[in-house]
Amino acid sequence: MQNVIEISDLSFRYPQQTDDLFAHIDLTVGKGEWVALIGHNGSGKSTIARLIDGLLVPNKGTIKVCGLQVNEKNVWQVRKKVGMVFQNPDNQFVGANVEEDVAFGLENQGIARSQMQLRVKKALKKVSMWEFAKHEPANLSGGQKQRVALAGIIAMKPEILILDEATSMLDPEGKKDVIQIIQELNQQENFTVISITHDIDEAALAGRVVVLNDGKILQDATPKKVFSRGEKLLSVGLDVPFSEKLKTALKKEGIQVPENYLTKKGMVDWLCQYVSKK
Repeated sequence: MQNVIEISDLSFRYPQQTDDLFAHIDLTVGKGEWVALIGHNGSGKSTIARLIDGLLVPNKGTIKVCGLQVNEKNVWQVRKKVGMVFQNPDNQFVGANVEEDVAFGLENQGIARSQMQLRVKKALKKVSMWEFAKHEPANLSGGQKQRVALAGIIAMKPEILILDEATSMLDPEGKKDVIQIIQELNQQENFTVISITHDIDEAALAGRVVVLNDGKILQDATPKKVFSRGEKLLSVGLDVPFSEKLKTALKKEGIQVPENYLTKKGMVDWLCQYVSKK
């Protein structure tokens, strides 16, 4: 698998810090992967995203995006490869209406108007927001705003999509809609996705989970391997998926449950089988 992100011997600290936020980190992300970054507050998840996009400069080490080293010379080329969606979509809106907002990034890239109109329409249809093209962003729900923010990224056709707590302010329905779009972008259009999240159930949908703690990568494995060791996550101040919480509660009631990690669907299937045998 071709790597689209290569982080080597990376160290970083903010000016006000005396110690490194993280030190000597190595991480690669392959083309088309979905990687979830999790960790307690202050572990450096969002900082890594900003380093990848060139918004911050490392104290040591190198970062390559699609073969380009992230530095002052290449930063604008790198940013064409990376699309970022943040926690609060209101901070990303610049257009008077939805259509203009999605077109903004394309205008900055000098895309021809006829091509721009096609890409804006296609992107808004992809996120089911074309009918709101003439609406003011301020009048949309949180979930709709985040879908428009995603459309703005889709229209620019980056290779990598970074979601920095992009679903944390959404209600359950809005979160479900946005996650479904992300899954489609990853599975159907081969977007590389890096999801920075506190939502463990969201992280469980990724192909890989990277756990950050005390300036180091504590674990880098499939969700199945990471979440099957729930006690390790709890010991560093992280949550565990609902299915693992339920298994723990059932164990306390004397019920023998599977040792391996189960997704929500897997847990439901197992419970149905368990009840049917009673």
